[in-house]
Amino acid sequence: MQIVAALAGLLSVVFCWVVSVRLLLLARRTRQAPELLIGLGLLLAGGLWSPLMAVGRQATTLPDALRAALVIAGALCGLCGMSCIAIFNWRVFRPSGALPVVLVLASIGALVGIAAAQTLGPGWLHFAREERGPWTNASALGAAIYLWSCIEAGRQHAMLKRRLRIGLADPVVTDRMRIFTLLMSSSFFASSVFAVFQTLHIPVAGTTLGLWLTAAVSILISLFLCLAFVPPAGYLDLVRRRAAAEA
Repeated sequence: MQIVAALAGLLSVVFCWVVSVRLLLLARRTRQAPELLIGLGLLLAGGLWSPLMAVGRQATTLPDALRAALVIAGALCGLCGMSCIAIFNWRVFRPSGALPVVLVLASIGALVGIAAAQTLGPGWLHFAREERGPWTNASALGAAIYLWSCIEAGRQHAMLKRRLRIGLADPVVTDRMRIFTLLMSSSFFASSVFAVFQTLHIPVAGTTLGLWLTAAVSILISLFLCLAFVPPAGYLDLVRRRAAAEA
């Protein structure tokens, strides 16, 4: 089971790297913020945060200074990555109005606050050894940001579906918004579960439960990343044929 979970987790991380690099290259060509924000969000929060934290916490044979440095690097990636996703939610889904700006500032402020509290309080070596301290709240904050993404993407998908029925939306774009909603939902579920365990001080890293959760969520996220950002041609043909049959 450990091998399955490790391979599934590695697959998810690799997909995050591949998709994020493609998006960042696209952003370099288009000079558009959405591609840049979601590319950075996926790379930092999905591709670097968890691996760096996992090595810092579980590689107990490493020197203490290196373990602390790894979890600090992971925390910085998580902070910046989740901030990018929050800003993406604002700029793409809710570009007008004061409430989205307040949500972004609150999200970033909370992440910076718990990182500072961990630094000034128990410290990052304590987090690497015990997984305790203010930074354990990062999973809950991440879950809140992912929930915002779920709600906004789901709302957009519902609007696209209505337009698709009368021929005013592209079936591929509509399906990609559906997959993106599922991707954010999976991320929300994973963050929520780990937040609950951390709040209850239930260890999950390296346990059977943690391995099963890691394997299941990693496989789902890898699938949704592939279908949302690098879908196979056969899948796109299927989406178009299904939409034509339902028209």
